[in-house]
Amino acid sequence: AAGAWQALVELFHRQGDSAGVAQSLASWAGDARVLENGAKKVEHLLGASAIAWHDLHQPEQAAGYLESALALAPGNEAALAELEQLALQTGTLDGAIEILRRHLRDTRPDQGKQVLRLLIRLLVAVGNRQAEAGEACNVLIELFPEDQEGLQQLLAPRGSGLAGEGDGDPVASLDALYQMLV
Repeated sequence: AAGAWQALVELFHRQGDSAGVAQSLASWAGDARVLENGAKKVEHLLGASAIAWHDLHQPEQAAGYLESALALAPGNEAALAELEQLALQTGTLDGAIEILRRHLRDTRPDQGKQVLRLLIRLLVAVGNRQAEAGEACNVLIELFPEDQEGLQQLLAPRGSGLAGEGDGDPVASLDALYQMLV
């Protein structure tokens, strides 16, 4: 079955049909008859996402392929990095945030560190979702108390009531963080 998908992808490529290539790659990844490991299926979905984003200018479709990749491989760094770049460069932050929230529901806590980190970064980037970013930081720190990125985000000044608000005094920031954690 993998050979048939490969031939179809190559046919669409020779014809210059980017939409056909992207759809074939995504279908290949989802074909249960193809005995490929999850990493290979994620690779197909990353390829489909890149085509949808860069060639077809369909960021929503690209995000859908990335969501499928995350369903196959929770916490996959390449898929998360691509989702972050897609969201930041196309302004689809809210859509990416919703994908991450849905994904967190189906992800074991020990697999959610990278997803939570990205969720926090995107919530901060939106600008008006600081309280949600603070809540996500608290969850990250609760699950992973030693997480440096989570602690840094928690300490970052935002004017939202999170630790770090005020005159920028690092001792005061640490005291505020300590109060939040106890």
